[in-house]
Amino acid sequence: MEVSLGENSGKKVTFACDEAMNMHIALLGESGCGKSTKARGIMQDIVRQGGKVVAFDLHHVLSDDQIFESSRDEFFSCVHNIDVYQNGISCDLFSPMQYADGTYEKQIDTVGAVTDVFARKLNLGSRQRAVLRNAINDMNKHGLYERDGIAALERVLRIMDSKVAETVIDRMDMILQHNLLRFGKWTVRDEKINIFRLSKFDSETQEVAAEIILSYIWRREMTRGGDGNGIFIVVDECQNLSSGRNSILSRILSEGRKFNVNLLLATQQLMQGHPSVVQQRMAQCGLCLYFRPGAGQTRTVAKMIDPNGIREWSSVLHSLSIGEFIAVGALKIDGYSIDHPLKITSFEEQSDMKKKESPKRNTCRVQRNVFLDVEGIGF
Repeated sequence: MEVSLGENSGKKVTFACDEAMNMHIALLGESGCGKSTKARGIMQDIVRQGGKVVAFDLHHVLSDDQIFESSRDEFFSCVHNIDVYQNGISCDLFSPMQYADGTYEKQIDTVGAVTDVFARKLNLGSRQRAVLRNAINDMNKHGLYERDGIAALERVLRIMDSKVAETVIDRMDMILQHNLLRFGKWTVRDEKINIFRLSKFDSETQEVAAEIILSYIWRREMTRGGDGNGIFIVVDECQNLSSGRNSILSRILSEGRKFNVNLLLATQQLMQGHPSVVQQRMAQCGLCLYFRPGAGQTRTVAKMIDPNGIREWSSVLHSLSIGEFIAVGALKIDGYSIDHPLKITSFEEQSDMKKKESPKRNTCRVQRNVFLDVEGIGF
């Protein structure tokens, strides 16, 4: 697979996925200068080549009226919408996964994996975690999830009649009341941009739902061993999800290539001081696209591009226009491999933005609201 990036001196530039150390893609740059539009174009290119994409819609940023009219029809022809607010997330969450050799994981491992997701995101203590694990076991034993979804867990916890169980119910309130997880066939489709619509939930519930989806995908792909063109998970601005050493994002960044699970991460923030494990590993993505940096970050980004050319790249970064970026990774120009950073222009981004609104200042303001603001998963 080769992903189209744009042009350098009139010649086509692509990302040679199969030649990269991994297929993770990082996009860094300030809001409003083409980062999100480029990410959307990459998603479409992946799907056109037989790949599968999962994306999260927060704050309506992937709704119809937020996509440029000139590319709206083409984009939504690739989309499979999953309305989580109305229909929940359909998946056989509590059934053991089947391994590539035909065997199944043990029930205790399935329950442990699901419990860990909830406990980590909801900050459950050891006693609360133990109560939740026992409740999930009881729910499975009586087939309640298959019949009533995750909402059945509240009844099981109330029967326990303890203060610890009440605390777990309180922490999981939005998940239980919305019946966020429901038994059924996994809804993600091949060769589609699968958009999980989460924007109607409050921000905390959005984050929990995204963690559940990420964890479920990771478990599925690990047990299956990965197949075909794999899956790309799009996370635009990663500050809200967990980012520690044992987080799902961290594990996918370090181990995803083995199971063909790939991340497309976008952010406008570079943490100062001690960055998270996820942010440290972002610099090791197979492809990094550096758009115009935010205030005070030009020198830091230039150092990421080339530690020996900070002054030169700082000048280039400062001069970038909308739709322009510096690419570092496994690049090709007209089929020939390139082993150094390139300045690339993505013309569809520039033309889209000019059509949307011509004044430069207003264009950046409008573009801030475009695309996936999973400008939230944890650095």
